[in-house]
Amino acid sequence: MIVVEGGKFTTSRSLAKKVVNKIISKNSFQNNKTNSKKIFLKGCEIPNFCEFVLQKQMKYNNLQPNWVDFLCKSYGTEIDNLMEIYNSSEHYKKILNRDGENLAQVVYAIKYEMARSLTDIVQRRTSIAQTGDCSQEIIQIIADVAAKELKWSKEFNQNKIEDFWQQTTLPKME
Repeated sequence: MIVVEGGKFTTSRSLAKKVVNKIISKNSFQNNKTNSKKIFLKGCEIPNFCEFVLQKQMKYNNLQPNWVDFLCKSYGTEIDNLMEIYNSSEHYKKILNRDGENLAQVVYAIKYEMARSLTDIVQRRTSIAQTGDCSQEIIQIIADVAAKELKWSKEFNQNKIEDFWQQTTLPKME
């Protein structure tokens, strides 16, 4: 058994290569060269990222350029799907932090990334938790959008909010 732990998203391709090489060396598999270095992940099919960002900044000129840059880095070629949601409702255009994260991202996470919990949306599908923008007001707004999309009852929604705060609040020092 080979166990891998402690990997980082930014080094996952390199880590995966090492794991596959270890598996090949420990077994009698024929050593085939990998071609994964040439295969883009979904959303990353961008040969010239700077040019891509400039094009998206011109296309979405109703947003601040630094917001579009952030969204390009987060969604890559999927930014157009996100912006379709963004433009479908004034409510989804609500900006949640200085990076330009918005409520459309909550809907995107549910529709395209199979997010099913408030914690998943806030901690993993957006950067809101990482930037320290988790005010009670923002979490309530995000939870309400998730509740509508996922058809949660008011009671279930409140439980999800309480679960989120329980999981993310640091214990008080005595």
